[in-house]
Amino acid sequence: MVLNLDGLEVEQIQRPKHDYETTVVFGSFAGNPVVLKTFQFHPPLFRWLLGWLCRREARLLALLAAAPRPGEGRAWLPEGARQWGRWGVLMPRVEGRPIREVRPGELPSEFIRRLESAVAIMHREKVVHLDLKNGGNILVRDGEFPVVLDFAGCISFRRWWFFGGLMTRLLGRVDRAAILKWKREFFPESLAPEERRFLERMERMRRWWPFPIRKFYRRGKVRVSPPLVETSPVETPPVETPPVETPETTGKVQVPGKL
Repeated sequence: MVLNLDGLEVEQIQRPKHDYETTVVFGSFAGNPVVLKTFQFHPPLFRWLLGWLCRREARLLALLAAAPRPGEGRAWLPEGARQWGRWGVLMPRVEGRPIREVRPGELPSEFIRRLESAVAIMHREKVVHLDLKNGGNILVRDGEFPVVLDFAGCISFRRWWFFGGLMTRLLGRVDRAAILKWKREFFPESLAPEERRFLERMERMRRWWPFPIRKFYRRGKVRVSPPLVETSPVETPPVETPPVETPETTGKVQVPGKL
């Protein structure tokens, strides 16, 4: 038996360790595999304070899905996402591995170019991701295609008019440094000297960031619940015990003091 949540057949729930992180639900909707990020199961305080993050992520994904994507760019950003109730965002499930689990030599040389194409689409729409350095936010699909995930922390400057383009170019340097970081890890021989200097300069500036970002992500370990599928009880065969000899069965009488 599979748990049903407003038409969503739930297969697995990934519960966060802290209340300020979203609960991730894996399941199927209308026969299609989907992923639901929601604050529905959180305490009311966190639900009201942080539930708007999922609604904003759904709007940003809808904006990027409607943006013109030349060439192959359409494949590198998630499509079909929509708001789910007041506290969640529902999106199609993409099968793949996080880039942090991929070893050097397993990716094709076109991987970084495709990742740059996806980020260029975001920047043209004046959206910056700011968290591409996190190895869980880039998924490797079919062993060669990058898919950008987790747009909850993105910033959109579409309504900033002239300053929107300026802020996108300024903060877009964070996304560029993240791409160069993965390029240095998987294709160090193709990293140009000016790219290496830019990456080192951004890493030096990162040390002065006042918030403990690295510790924040390390604390966010998740607890994965088992699949919500009813299993039949396992029948154990009866264990045969050897018969115990008694005076009635052996016909012998034990005399005290004698063996």
